[in-house]
Formats: sequence, C-alpha cells, structure tokens
Amino acid sequence: MKPHIVAITALMLAPGIAAASPQTAPDPSRIFEKADLNGDGLVTRDEFLQKRTEMVHRIDRNNDGIIDDLDAPKRERMRRMFDQRVRDNAGAFDLNGDGVITTDEFVNGPTVLFDQVDTNIDGAVSQTELSAARDAFEAMKAAQ
Repeated sequence: MKPHIVAITALMLAPGIAAASPQTAPDPSRIFEKADLNGDGLVTRDEFLQKRTEMVHRIDRNNDGIIDDLDAPKRERMRRMFDQRVRDNAGAFDLNGDGVITTDEFVNGPTVLFDQVDTNIDGAVSQTELSAARDAFEAMKAAQ
C-alpha cells in the first residue's frame, strides 16, 4: 500500500469513521485483514493496536512525532483529504488537549471502528463479525 493511502486509511481508523460516507470510508474487511497479524482469522484488540503502531510510522512522514499537515501527501487532492481527516479527528486523538496529535496519542487513541465491529464485546473480531460489518458497509454503499 502506498504511504499516502496508508495515511488516509489510518486516519480513517479514527472516530470519524462512524460518520464517514461510504464513498470515503475504507472497507472494514480490508482494514481487519491487514490487522490479522498471526493469520488466525481473528483480530484481537492487541493486533489492531499493533497494526496502528506500524501505520503511524508511515503517517508521520517527516518523523517528528507529530501528525500534522507537514505529513500530508504531495498530491493536492490527497493532501486535502489528509488535512480534513486530521482536522475531523483531532479532538478525539489530542488526548492532552494541547492542539497537537502526537504519534503516541494516535496509537493510544479511540478504537471506534474496532469497537463497532466487535459486537459481542469480547476484545476480538471474528470472521462472523467481520462478515456482518462488510455486509453493513456494502448496504450503506448501495443506499448512496
């Protein structure tokens, strides 16, 4: 996956995913497939957070420990999408309220997408839960 796509996908793992339109939201199955680090078909919260940790290093393109517009992709369209996602999700990820999203705050920020898909609240996303999320995502896309 190209770094600018990774950056936008990672930011979509943020709380704004719930309100994102189906056209701009990532397919949840793709996110969880990549997060199944041991390939057992079950994505634990730890795997999900570990994948987020890997992704934040790609998002912070200038390696300054802060996610901001300096990390946005060079292409203008992708830059605007990136900048908007950062603004939309800043409040949820700025855990200390200083107006800056650090890589640590991003990694340890809310896991709304995981929580929405983990419907039985057992700390892991099964293939059944993932299939239900995929079906709901496709239904949202079809309704648009």
